Order: sequence, then structure tokens, then C-alpha cells
Amino acid sequence: MKLLHFALLSEAIYFIEKYKAIKINSTPKIYKSEDFYILIGGVGKAKTKNSLEYFLANFEVKKAFNIGIAAINSKKIEIAELFCTTHNLPNIKYAPLITSTAPVTASNQKELTLYDMEGEIFFNILQKKLSKEDIYIFKVVSDYLENKILPKDFIKSLFIKRFKEIDYYLKQD
Repeated sequence: MKLLHFALLSEAIYFIEKYKAIKINSTPKIYKSEDFYILIGGVGKAKTKNSLEYFLANFEVKKAFNIGIAAINSKKIEIAELFCTTHNLPNIKYAPLITSTAPVTASNQKELTLYDMEGEIFFNILQKKLSKEDIYIFKVVSDYLENKILPKDFIKSLFIKRFKEIDYYLKQD
């Protein structure tokens, strides 16, 4: 089985629907399909840590994917662009990821950089159980370092737009 980790239900809902996943746990929210566990861990390092520790104490996985939205420090990149921050993959952009405890509204990074609130802790916890080659972080650009609450429908639409690309890599062994 593979783990798909999301912070928000609005990021995960299309995957839950497409994979016909069934809820098997409420706190944290865990869904199960034929090939995947889908964990909705909450926003931020503490919620991510707690939900992953619970999950890993109760379930076994051979690969793990953090999938979510991220802000980017360049308006040259389009909203909804897909990045992988852990691997150089064909047809998917690569950029470094900075995980922050609060929304970032300005960046002094000169190179293209993504910002989220879970990726680093996800990677650090999973690397205790899996090799780095089996841990992936996929981020869809949601904004340009704007501190605003994004509508759930907008977030879901980002993942509908990029589902096929992500799905291709989720199904690789």
C-alpha cells in the first residue's frame, strides 16, 4: 500500500472520489482504497507530526506522497503548475520547498522556491521508515505568497487539473 498525505480535505477530495476510497478512521481522517491509504493530517507541523505518527504506528506502507498546495515566489509561474520537490521527474517541474510555521508573505530567495506548512515534517518523519527514493512531495501552486484563505472549490479545482499527472506517478512501483 501507498500513503497519500494531504493537509486539507479540499486537496484530497478528488483523489478520494477517483480512487473510491472509504473512510476507515475519523481522528485523524484516514480513507482506504484498493491501492492507497489517504491521510488528511491537518495544516502545520504539529498536526502533520501527530497524524503521521498515529498512521505509522497503525499501518504499513511502501511509498509515501505528500500532495498539497504551495505558494511560490515568482509570478512567472502559473497558478496550478505542478512541482515535485523531492525528485527530478520527467514532465514535472522541480523547485526547492521551504516549510514555514506561518503563511509567508515575502521572500528574499533569489531562486524559484515553493512554500508550504507540512512538507519538511512529512519528509523527516517518513524517512525514518522509508528510503528517500520512496518519499515524494508534489505541490500545486496556489498563490504568489498572498496571505488569504483560498476557497475549497478553488483548491479542489487545482487538483482536478493536475490529477492525471500526479496519478501517473502514484501508480508507479
